[in-house]
Amino acid sequence: KCICPTNTEDLIFIPKSVCGCVDKDLRDSCKTCPGGKDDDKDCISPTEPKLLQDFSRKQCDCLPTGDLREECIPVNCVVGEKKPTEGCICTAESHPDDCICPDKPSYLIGISKYQCKCIDMMDLRESCQECTGEEYDDSDCICPTTAEGLFNIDTQKCPCLEKGDLRGQCYTCTIDILLDGCICPLKAEQLQDIPKKTCVCLPIGDLRNECIPITCQDEFTKPTEGCFCNNDFHPENCFCPSDANELKSIDKKYCKCLPEGDLREECAPAKCESEYETPSEGCFCDSQFHPYGCTCPETAEELKDGIS
Repeated sequence: KCICPTNTEDLIFIPKSVCGCVDKDLRDSCKTCPGGKDDDKDCISPTEPKLLQDFSRKQCDCLPTGDLREECIPVNCVVGEKKPTEGCICTAESHPDDCICPDKPSYLIGISKYQCKCIDMMDLRESCQECTGEEYDDSDCICPTTAEGLFNIDTQKCPCLEKGDLRGQCYTCTIDILLDGCICPLKAEQLQDIPKKTCVCLPIGDLRNECIPITCQDEFTKPTEGCFCNNDFHPENCFCPSDANELKSIDKKYCKCLPEGDLREECAPAKCESEYETPSEGCFCDSQFHPYGCTCPETAEELKDGIS
């Protein structure tokens, strides 16, 4: 590639495509077009709109914005056509990136609000309407900004206001705040003054009187706080009584044997049947099996057969 001269006089006969324009360049192609018929065909178009008014579009292409020439006024975008220099107006059928958004509400229908933002309450697009909480709301409706407007709208759709939100989902339940849908505390001490109808009982450790487990009333339904197994009803994971008398009528398969004092016949200790496992009711050591924790026989006759 040749080296371009630095002297402007030496550049006169060299096309600017070979050596670009420089300051105080003498070549006509490096001067701003004056607008006469003798203009160099490659002169530089003015960049100010008012200086372009006497030029045809063919002479000087339209400016991206603000061009005052009638032939440079943007028109509607056309499907499949390249966007002109002056841009084009977005339509429902054709809205390329950076097209010009129309200012009439009816012309915006079919154009995403993320391309052409909502203009005002007159905007006819469903996604530009305020959410009401009704089933006909657009999935992308606009969340109200007032507590009253948000009242019937789920917090997953419209987040809580920092202050003054009237929706229960925006608060932790307390004795002073028992709004529908409020968030129940997870700690027993925080639930003490809150009724069960507002916050269901904890599975374990709830301190409220109405959450003290009672005898199971149904074979298939267990309350949140649990219930005590009985002979008639013993749903899965019910609480087994710790009192031997209360266990008398409950089958071993529902409530395992107590380590000591269980009155059920099926819980009477028998001879151990394994060297490695002791059943919950215990078992009697013998010469063959005597796992850790087994009960030693009380007679000398039973002890003499190899139990150390």
